[in-house]
Amino acid sequence: MKAKTPMEVFFNLGNKATKGDPVRTADFNYYMLWLMFLAFFSILLTNIFTFFNLIGEDLWNALRALGWAGVMCAILWFQYNALKAQREARKQLRQLRDTKPVQTQNPKLEEDSVEDMLKQFKTEEKV
Repeated sequence: MKAKTPMEVFFNLGNKATKGDPVRTADFNYYMLWLMFLAFFSILLTNIFTFFNLIGEDLWNALRALGWAGVMCAILWFQYNALKAQREARKQLRQLRDTKPVQTQNPKLEEDSVEDMLKQFKTEEKV
């Protein structure tokens, strides 16, 4: 049995949670993005409340909290777009999984020999 390197172990951690299934991976990523979005939103609220609490006492620290609130708004904007894109990808993967495979429309084509197919091209060229 070959010993696994630490890098192989690290990059195989995701397969333990999702078992290599792309739909489960999309679900996991979607929920993790929601957690990150909520975490950054709570940081935004904390900085806004800190700004209003410090505005009369310590202007410098109040402005610092307001600046971090602006940074959190920018991060939330990108998180929102990533969340929206992940939601659409998740929907498409689920639809792809739920659709049945398409059957061949012309089974006769599979039964034709190579010579028959070449004859069809020759007759089409004459027309």
